[in-house]
Amino acid sequence: MEGGMAATERLLSKKTLPTAIMCSNDMAAIGVLHKLYRDNFRVPGDISLIGFDDIHLTEMMIPPLTSVQLSRLDLARAAVSALRAHVEGTAPKREYYIDTRLVVRESTGPPRGTMPALRNAKSRSQNRAHLTDSGVRR
Repeated sequence: MEGGMAATERLLSKKTLPTAIMCSNDMAAIGVLHKLYRDNFRVPGDISLIGFDDIHLTEMMIPPLTSVQLSRLDLARAAVSALRAHVEGTAPKREYYIDTRLVVRESTGPPRGTMPALRNAKSRSQNRAHLTDSGVRR
């Protein structure tokens, strides 16, 4: 998490901000999400965010984090195969196939400035305009 926060701090100091950030793991993405929240950025309104691992905690974040889920079975098979090759003194394979799947949740959306993003922003502002002082929609 600390690495995600530190990387985001450096990223936010740049003149041009990205429309999305993809992290190498979900814990780093949670750190990014924390830093963006602390600096008053909206996810995904200002910046979309994607993690990698799809740990259980990603579903509990606000907003729930989009993540790349990988087959733990494929990962375990690859690790055992590489370890076995090392122990037996044979050359391990250079590449292993690990099945992945994108799990889309609420931390991703259209890039800011695009027509869908502008349409969504207009819709949100119209919804806010219909609230009365008491908070009841007219």
